[in-house]
Amino acid sequence: MPSSIEETLPEGFTKFDADKHESTVFDYEAIANDDDKELWLIRVPEEISEQNLTSMQIKVSKTAGKPLSRLQLDEKDMYCMYRVPEGKTLDSDVGVSGQEMLGLSCMVPSQDQKGKLVFAPKEISNYFILDEEVTIPDGTQLAESIRDKPVVKRQHPEGLQMRFKPYGFDTCAPTDVDLDDIHTTSTIPKKTKKDDDDSHTDKKRKKDLDDEATNEDKKKKKKEKKKEKKEKK
Repeated sequence: MPSSIEETLPEGFTKFDADKHESTVFDYEAIANDDDKELWLIRVPEEISEQNLTSMQIKVSKTAGKPLSRLQLDEKDMYCMYRVPEGKTLDSDVGVSGQEMLGLSCMVPSQDQKGKLVFAPKEISNYFILDEEVTIPDGTQLAESIRDKPVVKRQHPEGLQMRFKPYGFDTCAPTDVDLDDIHTTSTIPKKTKKDDDDSHTDKKRKKDLDDEATNEDKKKKKKEKKKEKKEKK
């Protein structure tokens, strides 16, 4: 025999009546009839719950880039609330971003539509982002901590022997030499009169040899011409 809906409902649940809608502060009619109500859109990390936000006090300011409120989740994690930069404040954006939120619209239930979702009667007036505050360590302190950290020599397994011996692995380390021990002065030999005379003599001798070779060629050509004339006769 089939059981009724009331018998199959889990503990803590009630039967939903589509024709009956309980009024809430988020209904279309409640928002439209209250001039003091505003719609705020807040983006929060996944680990932040609604209960965490209830303890925050937001200081409404038009200045972008400055924290409007802070939330400490535990001893280490700190979060800051920022306004989403828009319009003229985009020039002062320091990494908050979130401009895509400006294109979102809000939908709320309506009593007249029996609980169906409709667009809210008011536009979103404020856009906020809750970001985790990251503390950047000081570079000087970080460098000092690395410098002061002792270098631990790696322990090799017992019995490990060197098999691969690349070229130069046994080269001795360079030794320190004082600059006074290094002779860096160099002298350029000066030309003497004797060197000039020898150079002039060599040039003259070369010219004489060239002239003798030219005369020999001329004599040889003359003999050949005379020989040709005799043969023709």
